[in-house]
Amino acid sequence: MKYHRQYKLNKDLPKYKNGWTFTWCGSRQKFFPNKVRTYGWEDKNIPDYTLDYESYGYSVDEIKDTEWFTPIGKELDFIPKFPSKNKLEEYIYLTPETRLVNDVDECRAINGLLDDKKFQDNLYEFYKNEYNKFYHITPCPVPKG
Repeated sequence: MKYHRQYKLNKDLPKYKNGWTFTWCGSRQKFFPNKVRTYGWEDKNIPDYTLDYESYGYSVDEIKDTEWFTPIGKELDFIPKFPSKNKLEEYIYLTPETRLVNDVDECRAINGLLDDKKFQDNLYEFYKNEYNKFYHITPCPVPKG
């Protein structure tokens, strides 16, 4: 499924005028109207753009299937391709951490494994395959055996 991150309102609503922008909120899985708050910072008014979560939020299907909204920007995959290993490390820790210090023999031994490049590469491939299987993105490789 494809979607846009922002949509422009084409008609007036009681609270929002034609041209108002609605932006995707991933954690709430809805589009909310933008609002501007102004804060005084060293005697200057600095606008802060945020989403109006108190307003009604539109789902992807509600906002796409109406003439009330026009998409802004490029169309994106709702479920993105699995990120590269370097990019993935920006989002999650690729390897688990031991709960105790290296003075515990088991932790010292396990940390050696966790720091191994081959182990981390295999773990990345495992995450990637499971992600693709979960979202049915690509056929997963058949195990040899």
